[in-house]
Amino acid sequence: MKAVFGLGNPGRKYLGTRHNIGFMALDRLCALKNCRFNLSFSCACWLAKVSTPQVLLIKPRTYMNVSGGCIAKIVRKYKLSADDLLVVCDDADLELGALRLRQNGSSGGHRGLQSISVALGRQDFCRLRLGIGRDSQADTLADYVLEEFSCQQRQQLGPILDEAVQACLEWIDAGPQKAMNKYNKIKGR
Repeated sequence: MKAVFGLGNPGRKYLGTRHNIGFMALDRLCALKNCRFNLSFSCACWLAKVSTPQVLLIKPRTYMNVSGGCIAKIVRKYKLSADDLLVVCDDADLELGALRLRQNGSSGGHRGLQSISVALGRQDFCRLRLGIGRDSQADTLADYVLEEFSCQQRQQLGPILDEAVQACLEWIDAGPQKAMNKYNKIKGR
């Protein structure tokens, strides 16, 4: 079994924000696979199951900065290894539309990834970082990521999310190395 975790913040207030692009990608993947998210009270998440191959799609119902506890519960409950995990999240250091898939590494200052690393006691899990860019006009990075995408950015969002979904499917079907070879060459650093 594999698990794909989309990071974001729960609640209507955060629905269209840049920080929730991980949620958006999983919503798109869930729609493509014709499945539905249901509340899982035991693990504080929205959970969907795809049967072929058997994959869990998970959106923690905790705030991103403390999502590690929820993810650690899922890992224990389903006896998943680090190789079975893919975390989809935003990255302000990548330009809008860039994708970066890595098998391990530091959090790079991303508090959601940091929370997961601490809760799991390891950093060797796959992560798909979706570029949201950076705005030099924003007062702080926190202000920027918690704002909704601009009108112009929203027009670009559909193809970006489609590409993210394809990268997730490649990771599920062919593994991380083939997915990295195919999707890391997309624009970005």
